Amino acid sequence: MAKFIEYDRVTDKLVWLSSTMSLNFVVSLASKDKQGKRKSFYYETEYPSNYVGTKIGRGIKRNMTYYFVIETQDFGNSLVIRPRDAYFLRSSIKDSILPWFFGNKRIFEIVDDRLVIDKKYNPFIYQPDEYRYLSLTPMSIETESGFKEGLRMECNGEYCDLDIDKFMDLYYTIANTDMYGAAIELINFATTAPLGQNIFKPVGLGGGRSPEEDWKYEDQNINKRSSNKSGKNKFLDNK
Repeated sequence: MAKFIEYDRVTDKLVWLSSTMSLNFVVSLASKDKQGKRKSFYYETEYPSNYVGTKIGRGIKRNMTYYFVIETQDFGNSLVIRPRDAYFLRSSIKDSILPWFFGNKRIFEIVDDRLVIDKKYNPFIYQPDEYRYLSLTPMSIETESGFKEGLRMECNGEYCDLDIDKFMDLYYTIANTDMYGAAIELINFATTAPLGQNIFKPVGLGGGRSPEEDWKYEDQNINKRSSNKSGKNKFLDNK
């Protein structure tokens, strides 16, 4: 029977951005020590008690590590969004990106029955280091029912096109999630839910289709993903 202490992480898949890109929330339950051995996020302490009539005192300590991640098909291209990053993205999107779509600085107009961008704008770029980046560029997306405001989101060389509705799902989730509170909820779920259920093993006798592959992605407003096949960071190469 599986035990909670044996698990390495808990992941919630929050928003499907395309068929191969999603926004997840992760809580780490284990890490490596200096020798590379597994170290649980949870441990207990035992010490002489401070209370009269009690010999042993006990305590529980947890090393909390939690973050959003924009996960791509190539996991090495995924972008981790820690609490400090989430704060920056929330304020930057509000100040720099939402005005593209709303208010008197809106950059979209209907011209000859087509939705076009008719004002200047500055692409949004978030680059926490020289290897990772997230860029957002406005675009007009053509759907079966007409044109819709949207943007292209590029994450470390891979991209997807989001209409405004899907982008607002992404923004709302990052802007309004209590990350510590969410982490606690996931840990509590992992300690109380039946464990050892619906197990998928990517290799060996249990290999096969991932459970996620059985979730049909039905958002017709999102274009097919295109990747940087060379594996190079085009954004950095063009700087």
